[in-house]
Amino acid sequence: MYIEIINCTVVEQICQAKKLRTLIMHFQEHDRGTLRVLSLTTNFICKLPNEFGGLVHLRYLSLVRVGQNMTRAPWLPQSVYKLYHLQTMIYNDPHAAVPVKGEMESLCNLVRLRHLHISYFIMPTIPYVGKMTSLHELYGFHIKQEDGYTIGELKNLKSISHLDVSGPDKKYNLFAVTFSWSPPASDSCDPSKDEQLLDKLQPHSNSCKLKIQGYPGSRSPCWLESPILINLTYLCICDCKRLQWLPPFGQLPSLQYLYILNMESVGVVDSSFYGIEEPYGLQSLKVLEIEDMPICTEWVGSAGDNLFPRLDTLVVRDCKELRQLLNIPVSIRHIEIYNTGLGAIPLPPLFVSSGTSSSSSSRPSLSLSKLMISRCPDLATLWQGYSLPVLEELSTEQCAGLSCLPDDSFRSFSTLKTLEIVKCPNLMTCEVRLPPTVRYLNMGSCGDAETQLIYSLQGVKSLRRLYLDGCAMPLLPSNVFACLTGLTFLVFSECAMTSLPSTEAFSRLTNLGNLAIWSCKELVSLDGIQGLNSLAFLGITGCSSLIQDSPDQSVEAADLFGCALELIIHCILIYIAY
Repeated sequence: MYIEIINCTVVEQICQAKKLRTLIMHFQEHDRGTLRVLSLTTNFICKLPNEFGGLVHLRYLSLVRVGQNMTRAPWLPQSVYKLYHLQTMIYNDPHAAVPVKGEMESLCNLVRLRHLHISYFIMPTIPYVGKMTSLHELYGFHIKQEDGYTIGELKNLKSISHLDVSGPDKKYNLFAVTFSWSPPASDSCDPSKDEQLLDKLQPHSNSCKLKIQGYPGSRSPCWLESPILINLTYLCICDCKRLQWLPPFGQLPSLQYLYILNMESVGVVDSSFYGIEEPYGLQSLKVLEIEDMPICTEWVGSAGDNLFPRLDTLVVRDCKELRQLLNIPVSIRHIEIYNTGLGAIPLPPLFVSSGTSSSSSSRPSLSLSKLMISRCPDLATLWQGYSLPVLEELSTEQCAGLSCLPDDSFRSFSTLKTLEIVKCPNLMTCEVRLPPTVRYLNMGSCGDAETQLIYSLQGVKSLRRLYLDGCAMPLLPSNVFACLTGLTFLVFSECAMTSLPSTEAFSRLTNLGNLAIWSCKELVSLDGIQGLNSLAFLGITGCSSLIQDSPDQSVEAADLFGCALELIIHCILIYIAY
């Protein structure tokens, strides 16, 4: 079919021709002065004719090819480069032929182009992008030492808000600025060349986010040494294996989120980290996350200075040699410390006058709502001297050096909902009073304090989930379990108990629907379980001493009180007859 386009109704009529095989459209001369938008979506090869260059007032051009046809399609005709008013060009054809060298040079004539979205494998072939000074975004430009492709092409792109540029091993994005080196490059390339390159790739002062990943240099870029990035709010520096000193991040007045990850060569963080101008420190910082700094031993600060006055969250992971960490403000709400050499939580110094009472009501308060500490074998104390009136979640796991619980025995924890104390074998006996607000409790392997913790459950009627992990008590007190009337989920894991709480105690747990018994090797009887009339799931595994001596207990009997019995017994085979 051959059609001379007169008006848009002709195109609408064409859509009704379902068996049409060939379509040729000719735009008459008087139509060229009015057409502003042209969008074509096809599932076959669509080669635009040279006459398209006559659409001199075109502002928007989109050609999208869909379907599975693998036939290579040609690039746009050269006449398209004369559409000087074009502002948006979209060309999406995953099967398009790669343009030959020089074929794309004239694209830079489109000086009014604002948005350029073309197939990813075509973008690196476009030279002289610096002439398209109206561009708002550019993705996939390939930097190389060749005329038309050097880093200098970017200097005149004053309107850019999103820029993604790649070189052999480098990439950055101007809006959320990212500099990234691939692992082979970070190991083998010449560090001095990359240091010089990064010095020249200074982000705009309006940049809000910055990420530096895999940088192979041994020093930080010069623009991080001075207060240039005054609007930066987010910074992640990671996998920089040769970098020995962190930049003076105190020079970034707007920084709120700082992530320092996998820095193998940083041994000490000294006072230079906080900047050289007053006020020292990171005055706007809210979140600080430090992870995988294997040789870092000290993180020091200036004495008496409040270096993080607005810090809300501190996370420290996998810094095994870290013995000292800067003091944090009393206003912090979230602390997570995992696998470090710290001997104490880095709280601010506690000043108590000689006439001050030691009661919890007179102690200085912390704003902590979440405190998680795990695998810190040298940790000897938690927060002695402070009260935590708004703490909701507390977890201490695998802290072998911890010998005592808070000296107020949790009395000040009026909002605590989640408590975990697991594998702290050197805890000593002390008075413990768990607050009645606790809803989830995970405890076990707690040394001499374990018995007191178990008996403190009598006053926790709001408890919903109880996980006993490695509890050493051979006989669990039935009178304690009888008080846990709100319990819905109960787990015994690797406990030394020889029997379960009594049938009478279990019969009072009218809300308990899930019971799991895992690897309790000393357990010899399931007697007592018949008291759980609301049980919906029972899982048993790894209980090698379990024998059948429960009175009239069978799968059929279990079904009578609604228990979907699931027995997964390792080491032995148990048969329970009705």
